[in-house]
Amino acid sequence: MIPRYADNCGYDFEVRDSLLREPLCVEVKGTSTAAGFIGELTPNEFKKMRAKRSTYRICVVLDTLAAPDLREFFYETSSGHWIDADTAQRLVITACVAARLTV
Repeated sequence: MIPRYADNCGYDFEVRDSLLREPLCVEVKGTSTAAGFIGELTPNEFKKMRAKRSTYRICVVLDTLAAPDLREFFYETSSGHWIDADTAQRLVITACVAARLTV
């Protein structure tokens, strides 16, 4: 596992394995709640997520303070959704455009 978050490459870790053709690009998010809003991807993370769908993973740790629960979402080509293999739960992704205002 190679940390990549400081490289501004659009994910936190690169995981290499001799069985994989390409390394997995892993983005990690965490929340203190058991469900609901997890967080946001930066524009760069979102761009890489879409460009590297087959090798990108979004790992979410729910309920981090009480009972940490890790979910690993991968892009399922047949459905076009990001799915957790263990729970079959679908990750809801809402694209948005934002602006920062300054006076």
